Amino acid sequence: MSKDSTPLADEVGRFGTDAFVMSVTAEARPHLAPVQPRYDGSRLEVLVLPGSRTERNVGTNPVVCLHWPGTAATDGYSLIVDGEVEIERREHETALWVTPTKSVLHKLGEPGAQTNACGHDCRSVSLP
Repeated sequence: MSKDSTPLADEVGRFGTDAFVMSVTAEARPHLAPVQPRYDGSRLEVLVLPGSRTERNVGTNPVVCLHWPGTAATDGYSLIVDGEVEIERREHETALWVTPTKSVLHKLGEPGAQTNACGHDCRSVSLP
């Protein structure tokens, strides 16, 4: 970890820009969309189209989950970040500013020494 980074910043850097955002409708139905989050050290900026389903959903339920799929480069771990959203509407895009509330590295695993109560390999990632 570099002097100016945090564990979450390091993980977002390792996983790259391709992720998915999960939002929930007013009727509690999930919606998943591909996004390219950018982390500024305290919040994640997620750009979506104005009027998109994701924008409408967070207008009603300002909580999302971001998911970066696992790859060989991440030893099969996925990065999952839960957060609360503030909406910034711009002329041609909408910025969802996600303040992380929880973050974990997760991959399937057999119950044992390296697993937790969910039965998988989950490791907390410290937040700033």
